[in-house]
Amino acid sequence: MTAYSAYRNGNTLVLDSLAGVDRVYMSVFVLGELVFGFEGGDRSIENRHELDKFLRKPTVRFVETTRETAEVPGLRT
Repeated sequence: MTAYSAYRNGNTLVLDSLAGVDRVYMSVFVLGELVFGFEGGDRSIENRHELDKFLRKPTVRFVETTRETAEVPGLRT
């Protein structure tokens, strides 16, 4: 479960954490995964609408992405 999903489900730990911050950062990769997951569900339009509302909040920013950032998931340790 992503932090966004926990937020949408009303997880008090996540809600309390968000209440105490000035900024929330969203990765474009997480955004892509959320949208992908929405497309397969019965509530795709509603989920996209709720996500759009969240992303329009003045405290939400996107993490700057570089090529190096994009390659991290493909690296093997």
